[in-house]
Amino acid sequence: MRLLLVYLLFVVPFYSYAADKIPYLGSQECSSCHKKESDLWKSSHHDLAMQPANKSTVLGDFNNQSLMYNKLETLFYTKDDVFFVKTEGLKGLVKEFEVLYTFGVDPLQQYLVKFADGRLQALPFAWDSRQVSMGGQRWFSLYKEENIVPEDIMHWTGVTQNWNSNCADCHSTGVQKNYDLASDTFETRWKEINVGCESCHGPGQLHREWALDKGKDHKVKNKGLNSPLAKAGQWEIYNSHPTAKRVSQDINNPQVGQCAQCHSLRAALSDVEAGKPFDESHSLHLITEDRYHIDGQIKDEVYVYGSFLQSKMYKEGVVCSNCHEPHSLRLKLPGNQVCGQCHNASVFDTAKHHHHADESEGAQCVSCHMPATTYMKVDPRRDHSFRVPRPDFSSKYGTPNACDQCHSDKGNSWSEKMMNGWGFKEKDDVRSRFSEFFVQLFQNEPGNIEKLAGYMEQPDISAFARASALNQVSNQPSKDGVDLALKQLNSESLRVRLAALNVADVLPAQLKVKHLAPLLIDEHQQIRIEVARQLAGLSSIVPKNAQSDLKQGVAEYKKILMYNAERPESHNALGSLYLSLNDFDAAKEAFETALRLVPRYVPAIVNLADLARLTKDENEVQRLLLQAIQYEPTFALAHYALALSFVRQGRFADAINRCQLAVNYHKENATYQYLLKLLLEKYGDK
Repeated sequence: MRLLLVYLLFVVPFYSYAADKIPYLGSQECSSCHKKESDLWKSSHHDLAMQPANKSTVLGDFNNQSLMYNKLETLFYTKDDVFFVKTEGLKGLVKEFEVLYTFGVDPLQQYLVKFADGRLQALPFAWDSRQVSMGGQRWFSLYKEENIVPEDIMHWTGVTQNWNSNCADCHSTGVQKNYDLASDTFETRWKEINVGCESCHGPGQLHREWALDKGKDHKVKNKGLNSPLAKAGQWEIYNSHPTAKRVSQDINNPQVGQCAQCHSLRAALSDVEAGKPFDESHSLHLITEDRYHIDGQIKDEVYVYGSFLQSKMYKEGVVCSNCHEPHSLRLKLPGNQVCGQCHNASVFDTAKHHHHADESEGAQCVSCHMPATTYMKVDPRRDHSFRVPRPDFSSKYGTPNACDQCHSDKGNSWSEKMMNGWGFKEKDDVRSRFSEFFVQLFQNEPGNIEKLAGYMEQPDISAFARASALNQVSNQPSKDGVDLALKQLNSESLRVRLAALNVADVLPAQLKVKHLAPLLIDEHQQIRIEVARQLAGLSSIVPKNAQSDLKQGVAEYKKILMYNAERPESHNALGSLYLSLNDFDAAKEAFETALRLVPRYVPAIVNLADLARLTKDENEVQRLLLQAIQYEPTFALAHYALALSFVRQGRFADAINRCQLAVNYHKENATYQYLLKLLLEKYGDK
């Protein structure tokens, strides 16, 4: 008991700062009126998202266990009922770390340790909490089979595994990051250690006052809650119609955006706040080859929202709670019954449709329409784009399909033959045509801009997919591509407009000011700050009546960057901003700050090399670029910048070699391809 008291006073002070007057009550208080919902929530993955480490919460075997990884032994043990891990830490030193918190429960449990600077770091080893029959009940390394040295940005002691920056806002309630750049320390606080009621519904004090009659006279909005989280839409299947029809009108249900604050691959622009529109607090990652397969299927860990936005379900107004009970997080019904709410079982849950034995794995809707990808070695996540398997796409484009996932021993040609034998023919609608076009767009086939223009106004294609397609045009800039982007600056979709701005970045100065300056007063902050970033270095030709708006936009942009001041990316972007303003001293300081935080952060090294170029110090340019390449051999921009340095010195053979590497590592970049073509034409045979 004495140890627990120490934790509450010094380790988990989440009840010790009432002075900030944020009206959070805690889930226990909510349960006094909402017992049914509270009972469902208890023991859910939200409830158990993060817990103090003790005998009842730690699932892993800490009974003097060991794990060998890359010839280094890690030990797991207890002392006086306190959990410890002995492993490689900062600077490669083997050290004992006390486990303070558990992180998740199923199918794995991670563990957090605290550093003196206020950082909580996720250890690189996890406990496989699955049953023994499934290969579980063991310690395993979360890293791939590679030796990640302590200096690497991916090492568990670094920024990518930092809880305060990457995990806290979604695993705890009412988080305040409280990072101090000068000392590079955190004093992160939270209202509840786990994902409680107020994570989704917002602070509850005003709601309690409303419930007790104290606030009703003041016409309290949403019963005193920030986020009303509207109920799921109502659907009915009429007669023998294959699919249900909506009978409620809540097509603009805010629920999906609320869930997306955590269940998405995004960059945070501010603290998570229940009820705040997603795009005001976060910037969503579009479909790119590093995160998604080129047809939009999930590849890297993208956390559901990006795939769901591509689906017909989302377009028709389906929300998370149509399928998931929002408090327990379990499916509302077992197996195919959850799909049968809207998809007539007499039509779809039959061998005539799924071509597999009834009750078999292949007869499950999710097996074909929501194939899973396994992350963190043991954690399967399902694709929520609800697409039809396309082995024909796999044959033509190398994309995966659900058939091959189950029948891996057969090969794709077998899958394609089987579907052809069933008489399968993908419905010839705009979504299926766009899906194939999307693949072709990533492969840079000719005539893409004209095709894309025909798709950009199609309402049946998700705005997320259209934005991702338009964003891809920035890798192959052309007059037609820029013209198309300029037309999309007035799109109804924020994401399409942001993609259009990305393409428009190649415009000459005068045209850029002409088309973008009016957007400095746009209603969306993300538009304003992107325009300010692009126009910051062009203030001399920005109209006088827009100068103050530009200054305001630049200030907003800096504020967003400094919200994430613990990350090197922010300081690298800040340095680039100062570079555009010709403030070379401030730019150098920002790049060096990025490297102070993460010494091997390659983009900042490349930008420092660009500063050295401005002083005509080619030796320093090449030293920095070779250092960057040593740290990250496949970083295409470093090879391209080195090729340019060699060109300036007349070392054309070396320039060709480096430019070829840049093209190899970033095949979509037209700038790299163009330089290589010029060099080969003029110096290739010399």
